[in-house]
Formats: sequence, structure tokens, C-alpha cells
Amino acid sequence: MIKTAIIEDSKAIANVYKSYLNNTEFKVNIFGSDVDEIENLVKESGFEIIIYPSYPKFQRACKIISRIKSDTQLASAIFILATTMQKSTLKSELNFKDIDGMIVKPFQQQELYQSLSNSYYSHSRFTRKNPVAVVVDDSKAAQRVIATALTALNFIVKTASDGAEGLKLALKILPDLILTDVEMPVMDGFELCRKISLETSIQNTPVIVISGNIDDAQFRKGFKSGAIDFLKKPVSQADLFSVIESVSFQNLTIPSGTALVASQDQTLC
Repeated sequence: MIKTAIIEDSKAIANVYKSYLNNTEFKVNIFGSDVDEIENLVKESGFEIIIYPSYPKFQRACKIISRIKSDTQLASAIFILATTMQKSTLKSELNFKDIDGMIVKPFQQQELYQSLSNSYYSHSRFTRKNPVAVVVDDSKAAQRVIATALTALNFIVKTASDGAEGLKLALKILPDLILTDVEMPVMDGFELCRKISLETSIQNTPVIVISGNIDDAQFRKGFKSGAIDFLKKPVSQADLFSVIESVSFQNLTIPSGTALVASQDQTLC
């Protein structure tokens, strides 16, 4: 469960939060904006997400955030602003460095849930000890060998067997990198790239296309679909590292030697 503190003085709105987030992974705790309530929030601690209003009843929002962030255990929490106004209206009141996300009232249940999910999982992406990669290929052999090469580069690897499965997995775990084969059942690699480019939570995730046949038409179609680079089978670990290095991942280790990832017919070699 994701421990979530909501600062809200209106009982009616507090009940909306509780109702909308009931039976989700967000465990809701409601606090008012007076001094004692904020002190209770800090004492309880352990919150991963803190939602606060732009104009609380008892204290200015900046004072609330300052008090909460003065506690080391809460300083790294995700802070989400709940407001009826656009950011431009709030510039004189708030320091936007304190805001990781924003919810605009009135919101629907799905909008609230999606805002919290996007803020939480996107934030978690940057605090991971190891980057996460999704490998999409209908060949289990190719999956295994690419996964082995990525693991040697300090990645945590998840696999999928077609584009539709890969898209669902990517939306769930918000990976740092996606590698996809082109020819697959259900949804091919280019369609997967296009779908990824339409999803707000993953549209900036680097996507590398791996194919046994890369020509000018493939390049054009791939880049137009949203791929950032190509690797041709068979792929060397050195080539794989070179492409990954270009997107500036941290905590990479360069193994000695060069190992083939997959042959052109997707068998090990």
C-alpha cells in the first residue's frame, strides 16, 4: 500500500477522496491544515504522497510544505497540489520546486487515480537503485539472451512476447528503457512505438528497435513511430552498451569481452 496523506479542511471533499481511492493501492489519511493537524501528520510520518490545497484554511500552503519538509523522513515524499486554478495564477503564492504533481478540481475518480499513479510511479523511476528495461520479443531465446546482456549492464529486466503485452507491462511498471523486436504477433514493434508515444506516463521512455532487416524504409517508419535508435541482429553487447550509454543511464557496469545477443534467425550463437 502507498501511504497517502491528504490535507483537506472540507469534510465533504475529504469524503470524496476517501470514496474515490477506496480499494486502490493508495491508503488515505486525512489531515486538516491547522498547526496541530500538520504536527500529527509529521509525527505519524512514513507518507509517500502528500496532497495539499493551494489555499488551505488555517495556514499558507508554503508554510505547511516547509514544516513537513523539515522532517527528514518526509522531505522526499511526493507533493501534489490540489487546486481549482492553473499554475500561472499560483506563481506568486507557491514555489513550484515543491510540486511533483497537480490535481485540478473538480476531478473525476479516474482522473484522481491517474494523477496519483503518474506522479508516484514516475517519481519512483528516478529513485531506483537500478534502471528497469522491458524487452519485447516473441522469441523466448532472444528474450533470455538480451535479458542476460542487460543484466550485465546492471538493469532489472522484464519481458513480454508481443507489443500488446509489452505496452500493458510498460504502463504498469514505467520502465527506463524499452527494447522491441519488429515482427511480432498481435502488435508489431512499430505499432508499439506509436502507442507508447501516445501514453503520457511513458511517452518519454527511450525505445530501441531490434531487427534482422534494417533498411531505409525501416528507419523512416521506426523514427516516425517514436523509436530513438536501432540495433541490427546479431547484436553485440558492445553495440547494446553504446546505444544505452547514449541515453545517459546511471549505475551501468561495462563487462569485459563481447557476447552475441541473438542471431538473425533469433537463435543463440
